[in-house]
Amino acid sequence: RLAAAGNRQGEAAGHLAAIQAYLALMTGDVAAALQNARAALAQLPAGAAATRSVVTFTLAGAALFADEVGAAQVAFAEAAQAATAAGNIHLAVPALCALGTLQQQNGQMTLAETSFRAALRLATGPAESLLPLAAGALNGLGQLAYERDELDEAENHLQTARTLAAQWGNVESLVSSLVHLAQLALARGAGDLALTHLDAAATAERDGQLAPSSTAWLTAAQIRVRLALGQPAAAREMATARGLTADLPPSYMREVELLALARLMVAEEDWGGAAALLNRLLAAAEGRGQRGRASELLAWLAVCHEAQGETELGRIELDQALALGAVAGLRRTFLDVGPRLRPLLARAAARGCQPDYVAALLAENRPVATPSQQPRTEPLNETEKELLRLIAAGLSNGAAAAELFLSVNTVKWHLKNIYAKLGVHSRVEAVLRARERVNR
Repeated sequence: RLAAAGNRQGEAAGHLAAIQAYLALMTGDVAAALQNARAALAQLPAGAAATRSVVTFTLAGAALFADEVGAAQVAFAEAAQAATAAGNIHLAVPALCALGTLQQQNGQMTLAETSFRAALRLATGPAESLLPLAAGALNGLGQLAYERDELDEAENHLQTARTLAAQWGNVESLVSSLVHLAQLALARGAGDLALTHLDAAATAERDGQLAPSSTAWLTAAQIRVRLALGQPAAAREMATARGLTADLPPSYMREVELLALARLMVAEEDWGGAAALLNRLLAAAEGRGQRGRASELLAWLAVCHEAQGETELGRIELDQALALGAVAGLRRTFLDVGPRLRPLLARAAARGCQPDYVAALLAENRPVATPSQQPRTEPLNETEKELLRLIAAGLSNGAAAAELFLSVNTVKWHLKNIYAKLGVHSRVEAVLRARERVNR
């Protein structure tokens, strides 16, 4: 009896510590959240899978705030496993998505895809219908496809995530999809569309409450888009409004913003300041085991040191970046650095550094975003207008073909003409560009 009473008392203490951990994390007391979460896990019985999964998820979130990224990755994996065992997909899916994000940043692209696809399976209902939870998994898969430079696949995932998130009022997933759609638009040279996506993300942020990490991603994207459009002054205003300075601690939660600040400093040709910030970010990323992030930071450092005439140091940094990138299969990480990196890649190819990988990067010829790329002025004909209306209503090519009494191949031909006339690359961009024309 005494043993049973002691066990019950310990379990009750574990539940109390679990509640205290959650409340501490919500109020920003990270140290208390970590302490209480660990105490709860020590006191809760192994059979309390549901409660243990929640506590472990709380522990993972607190670990991220404390910059303990390795511990967070382990905790997210354990939380996903426990939540799945307990049948709690509403916790298992976010845990798997968070795990996938950390794995991607660590350069573990295959593991990240495994995590996101596991989350997607859990978030798929009867008859292959996607539950609202699927938005996070689709955002993750979209980001992986983008990094591989598979832009059409990325757009499909991100647009589906956007639709699900908007339908169910999931602000976090909605902003994530819009931020990465803006990045994708930049990769295609559609600067105006990138701004449209970010305006929508900013509106969603005002209407809801974002986690600090999501706010950081949005700020970073806003700075990057303005830089890509040749508007460094506007980018500087955004950085100042957000309180971004080069002496901020390079914490995990703010690293993406600080990298955007470093890119801004490069645009302002503050090579020394940018290199100093990038070196601090690199040391932090390496300490956290973020090989994917380290590859990106090394590429930017190579650009800075090349501009300062430190060619040998830049060569070493680029070689390190390419070695990490080749193993992980990174592409957009290098392509998004822009034209400053191209001559450095050409020299890397000449000296035989990662020859196949570098050759593939040099073969890319992506458009550069401009503030207002003017499409052809030729108007749409009546068939094209009707097809665009059907696309805006969400009809597939096959459904639109049936509605217009055309073959699917004819519909595809009309779509190509619409894209050319509007200066866009996808169905979604076509609809947005057409609406812009109407509103002018």
